[in-house]
Amino acid sequence: MIELQQVNKFFGDTPAVLDFSLVVEEGELCCLIGPSGCGKTTTLKMINRMIETTSGSIRVGGRGITELKPHELRRSMGYVIQSIGLFPHMTVMENICVVPRLFKWERGRAKSRAMELLELFDMPPDRFKDKYPRELSGGQAQRIGVARALAGDPDILLMDEPFGALDPISRANLQRQFLRIQSELHKTVVFVTHDVDEAVRLASRIGLMQDGRIVQADSPERMLSLPRNDFVERFIGSERSLKRLSRLRVQDAMRAASGSDSSFRGVEGSDVPASDCFSASGNPNAISSPHGKSGEEDPGPVLDSGSDLRLALALLLQHGRQRLPVRDENGRIQGELRLLDLLGV
Repeated sequence: MIELQQVNKFFGDTPAVLDFSLVVEEGELCCLIGPSGCGKTTTLKMINRMIETTSGSIRVGGRGITELKPHELRRSMGYVIQSIGLFPHMTVMENICVVPRLFKWERGRAKSRAMELLELFDMPPDRFKDKYPRELSGGQAQRIGVARALAGDPDILLMDEPFGALDPISRANLQRQFLRIQSELHKTVVFVTHDVDEAVRLASRIGLMQDGRIVQADSPERMLSLPRNDFVERFIGSERSLKRLSRLRVQDAMRAASGSDSSFRGVEGSDVPASDCFSASGNPNAISSPHGKSGEEDPGPVLDSGSDLRLALALLLQHGRQRLPVRDENGRIQGELRLLDLLGV
């Protein structure tokens, strides 16, 4: 748990953070958002004492952070920044092992941890462990940056615009991957971003800041439905209903492949993999109709059950479809998502 109570920070006579109070529960992913210059990064850096508070108190795990030496405190927290900061002369394996080496882990234990993290981030160790940062794409390098922050198995992870420099596709992929990993590891995360959509997609709680103060700290659902004032409403934007869809998954709204009116009934209950029903481009091949006859080609993508509903809605509209098939994590058809079903979400 991280507790900030009446925290203030002044640079000379200029206020950066004012009367800031927030509790981040154990295992929670809290996003700090707000306009540029509102104090997000300053607040994050005060948690690990990269910047000292002017007044107020910060406690981590029940202990005041001033009870620990700064370098000891920082070693207990993972820290990820937008510019990544990988050491160019070190391999991927060596970069990930930096913190375990500081902790004086045995070489075998450090190597095992690095291999485990590479697997967790879907980066096969045999392929990536001996590469240098210059040989990685931006998204791959950022994954290594997050893996390095997790290498010492910290309870707390501080992240400052970690995906901000990536292209939209890489950013969305890494967000999904990070959500999956967080669901497995349950770290306490404070995540700074200027992107409302990113905060809504990732956070279990959002803290919106303005002029150094916390304006509203709530769950994404509550902030979207009950903005506290005009500033919150303007900052979140007018598409609040669409943003809410990014909190929900296809599996939350899909229909199982059992109805007599399903276009995809021909594969229900069978062992036909999705790859046999859909081409490499994601378009369905001819699918048997309920009467056992081959139907006409029905172009459109196949949805993953874990994808968010905002993406699903975009694909339905983009392809002019009323429904799309849904596959499970093993690639097998398990049902369909209908456009009409989204109206009641």
